Amino acid sequence: YLIKFRPEVSFLNKPVLKSYLAAIPAGSTVYIDTTRCRFIASDINEMIEDFSTTSYAREIRLEWRKPVVNE
Repeated sequence: YLIKFRPEVSFLNKPVLKSYLAAIPAGSTVYIDTTRCRFIASDINEMIEDFSTTSYAREIRLEWRKPVVNE
């Protein structure tokens, strides 16, 4: 499964993301690509973090590609 985000991800995207993540069957591999994002709402980040924690119990392999931050 591949989940790619647009440059702006707000709290309005939360219900859709929640349903996508809930529908992923056990034993799957999931790639979450946020490399193009300029803004991600904190509750979206928290949802992905929670999924990464709980996915282990469902034997879901998760790879989360985050944007590169230039400091």
